Amino acid sequence: MFVTALPAGLESCASGLAAIGSAVAAGNAAGAAPTLGVVPPAPEPTSVLLAAAFGTHAGVYQVTQAIGSVIHEMFVATMGTSAATYAASEALNAVAMV
Repeated sequence: MFVTALPAGLESCASGLAAIGSAVAAGNAAGAAPTLGVVPPAPEPTSVLLAAAFGTHAGVYQVTQAIGSVIHEMFVATMGTSAATYAASEALNAVAMV
């Protein structure tokens, strides 16, 4: 059984994933202020409580997406490292075969 890995494909995949991560981060940053700062439409208790609940939910989302972003960055780094490792391994194998 053999493992076939194309280092260029892994590197391309890592670049694509990094671009997706950047786009998601930009969207999250753009949505943070409007969602965290929900203003109650009226100064009555229900509106105030609902606005606070939405703000709290947005805060929890921002923390959760920050954790997801770190995991995503680690995955992208692993893909890049794997591409370099496979390329080095292929180069060493090519030298050993000569």
